Amino acid sequence: MDEQQPISWQYIVLVAAIAVMTLLVAAAPIPIERVERPLSLNDAELTQHYSDEGTGISIDYPDGWQVIPVEPGYFMLSNYDADPAEPPQHQSQVVIHFLSAPYSAFRIPEDITVTEILEAMLNRSGRGADEMTEVSIGDFPGARAHFLERGIEKERFLITPADATLVFIEADTVQGAWDEMRDLFDRMMDTLEIQPVAG
Repeated sequence: MDEQQPISWQYIVLVAAIAVMTLLVAAAPIPIERVERPLSLNDAELTQHYSDEGTGISIDYPDGWQVIPVEPGYFMLSNYDADPAEPPQHQSQVVIHFLSAPYSAFRIPEDITVTEILEAMLNRSGRGADEMTEVSIGDFPGARAHFLERGIEKERFLITPADATLVFIEADTVQGAWDEMRDLFDRMMDTLEIQPVAG
């Protein structure tokens, strides 16, 4: 029978070191990266206020949004650097258009209701609305519709604050993102005030 070789002290130290390291690794807390979930658009607070002389519109909106004047009687509110000619490109982007003009600018007769105007606009472009309801802003009658156009969800308001004058408001998001915006848009519309613009 072969004589058993004595175990070297170096081997014993190595085994002990591995055992200690294993215990330390097992006992050490695993670092977890905590990522703060960004607030939903619906959670945003309305801390800013804007009044536009050209449209007669006053409205509250969230901090960090931009007011983008386009031309007299037309401005935009957006949470990104929006271009009037370009729709939103990402889920988090929202742009709201505000336009005030006489009926003649929209080429519509003066003896027609705001709901009929909205229906005519949608029918003329060959699209129907998922939802259409009558609304009012203060004492002013209006109509509201939701529809999809080329991958963009649109929530459109038409309001008649004065004879033969139409206020056009439209919120645009990419398809599927509107639910993240609906409550915020409704709260913004609750703050909306319109002063008829003379001439």
